[in-house]
Amino acid sequence: MKKALIFLGVCAFLVIFVSQAAIQYFAHQALHTIQQQHQSDLDLSVDWVSADFNGMLTLHGFAITPYILKRTYAAKKVHIYFDDYLDLIARLPSLSGGEDWSGVMRIRTESGQTELRGIGLDDWLAQEIHPVIKDVFSVHACRKAQELEVEEYYGALGIDRLAMDFDIAINLDAQRGNLSVGVDLAERGRIDMYAVMPSSALPQTPDRLRWEALAFDSIQFSYVENGYFRRLSNFCTESTEWSRQGFALIAAQQWRETLASQGLVMNDRLAAMYANYMALGGKISVAMQAENRLQLGDWSHYLDRELVGPLGVQVRVNDAQIEQVALRLDSQRLMPPAPAQQPAAKDTEKSEANVASNVAVKAYVPVSLAEFVAVPGVRIRVETLDGRRVEGVLENETKKHIVVSQMLKGGKLSFPIAREDILELAQWQ
Repeated sequence: MKKALIFLGVCAFLVIFVSQAAIQYFAHQALHTIQQQHQSDLDLSVDWVSADFNGMLTLHGFAITPYILKRTYAAKKVHIYFDDYLDLIARLPSLSGGEDWSGVMRIRTESGQTELRGIGLDDWLAQEIHPVIKDVFSVHACRKAQELEVEEYYGALGIDRLAMDFDIAINLDAQRGNLSVGVDLAERGRIDMYAVMPSSALPQTPDRLRWEALAFDSIQFSYVENGYFRRLSNFCTESTEWSRQGFALIAAQQWRETLASQGLVMNDRLAAMYANYMALGGKISVAMQAENRLQLGDWSHYLDRELVGPLGVQVRVNDAQIEQVALRLDSQRLMPPAPAQQPAAKDTEKSEANVASNVAVKAYVPVSLAEFVAVPGVRIRVETLDGRRVEGVLENETKKHIVVSQMLKGGKLSFPIAREDILELAQWQ
């Protein structure tokens, strides 16, 4: 009997040892595969990996740098949840091949933070989906915030780092999936979203995510500002005669006008709700239960019509429901026609004729950054050290950045470019 128990104990130890070794191997293989497949897009590193017997894989010392954002996100721990320990062992081989993430039930970060510099999440979403997203979440009626660099702005609010922890959970069956996303921003508040969507809309791997393929049966969104608006209004009203209520009213007016210029037209009730929330703070929540499934890639039938009714939208501020809000998508402003292309010269004889007749032919002329006179609206072309070429209109500038905007079919797109990244600057003249 004693020998049998010893034998079973040795076998159990070997099974645990081998399974843990296999988890370590396949986890590092998965990380290596992700790094290799996306080496031109991001840098990824992990100090070490552990797993418990409840099916939780933990990445210790996690850091990722998406090159497009030019900032690093680091977390003390990233917990990846599977159904149980056996499911973790069974799923890791396909995960290591970069083939299937469907076995991942939840991802949660611990002590995560990102740098102040770089491109923000709102800028990235504006590039990926539509430029109006940046205007929805921008700070309005605060000239001080617009004039400062990101580091200076957050420093003035007493924020020296951008804390950011994620909690993402997915529950799938054959027909439907429930997606829960929580983002804890510490001093800047907390965002929570819960969505019910068809299982087919969720990709097997994150790199297959396509915004236009996402579809929703219902969405619930909430934001708790954790006193952030109070600090923001104190900062923006310093050295002015505005009260917090006055600042909120002016911010709401500018928010409304800015969104209207981009194609989101709201009524007085919705603008008043924004001003009320800016003044009081607390929690705002938006719920949507559409008459028909909302497909992000096919929303043209929502253009030029009131949205709140068909989408079943309900808005609450501090648990009080806001009635009679209205929002409309203006197709002419939301999707302006593409700018007309300048006709190309048919042949060199025309150019020679222009020169001969002393007709000035406009072109891009290189200028040094030191000599460049930054006038908003001037047409420029920027070549960066990493080989990008951005051509458009100068929107604004700061001590460290210039912002170039382009009018595309989907609207205006803004590109902040660090001065230190500029290889050559040319002005149309």
